[in-house]
Amino acid sequence: MKTGDAIMKIEKAGTLPNFLIIGAAKSGTTSLYCYLRQHPDIFMPDLKEPHFFRFYNVPDNAFHKEIFPNAPEEYVRDFEHYQRLFTKCLPDYKAVGEASSAYLFYHERTIPNIKKFLPDWQKTKIIIILRNPVEASFSHYLMYKIRGSESLSFEESMEHEHERFEKGFDSLTHFRRFFYYPQVKAYLENFHKTKVFLYDDLQDNQLAMIQDMYEFLGVDSSFVPDTNIKYNATGTPRSMFLHNFLTRPNFLKKMAKPVISMVSSDEKIVQMIEVVKRKNLASSKPGISRHTLARLTEYYREDILRLQELMNRDLLHWLKNKCQN
Repeated sequence: MKTGDAIMKIEKAGTLPNFLIIGAAKSGTTSLYCYLRQHPDIFMPDLKEPHFFRFYNVPDNAFHKEIFPNAPEEYVRDFEHYQRLFTKCLPDYKAVGEASSAYLFYHERTIPNIKKFLPDWQKTKIIIILRNPVEASFSHYLMYKIRGSESLSFEESMEHEHERFEKGFDSLTHFRRFFYYPQVKAYLENFHKTKVFLYDDLQDNQLAMIQDMYEFLGVDSSFVPDTNIKYNATGTPRSMFLHNFLTRPNFLKKMAKPVISMVSSDEKIVQMIEVVKRKNLASSKPGISRHTLARLTEYYREDILRLQELMNRDLLHWLKNKCQN
């Protein structure tokens, strides 16, 4: 698309996001997406993680390597497709947004594209949620391990991180994406309406945190969403066939969705899938060895200390050797 064409299409665009949940990965963004879209004054599209601002104008070869082993149809790469995500949005919604967890890590690419395609980008509200990077990196690793896409052990994947990144296989890099300081700093410098939350808060008092987000977005903060379901939980599936069926794009799901949508809302469908996914997870979860835990904690130490100064919030508990996936 030529620049002039892009500008014309932007001028003709209807509703576009006035807020973005930009990450971090494995930090509860799926839960936030589901809780926020329950609010009657908030619209979020059915597709979570379109990643448009990340992938716009990325060459095909680089795109396919970067998303490997994920499926191309999971992502949105052109502006017309992105606009169509919001066609169901009515004028009376006060907050319109989307959630793509990699926008934070790919800030150097994403921020210019946000400014390019959102006419009122100066007013765009940015929501960031951060998780202890040791926990987040292990959870990211497990996500690909249980899919059968990660062949290495956790420790081996650490050793091959740089090699994978150099070759462009970004999805299989589990560690570099959780150096938060430069990422958060970039958004704070470019968007005046940026708010940073912690995954710890979502765990400790999720209703208070979600209502704080409602207030930040300018909608009724007294609304109470259904938070009984924890979304996108990580664990070892009892049945890999069932897990892959529920989590990956496939023909049967595509054909069944219009029929199911006639008798149930999209939100209820998502909730049902999450319930089945959680029941399919084994009770025991893999862990990190003490040696690896200490090594990773030291690996992220300087970034954590710089981040807590930037946020003016105590993050020293992240430097204690414990990890939940």
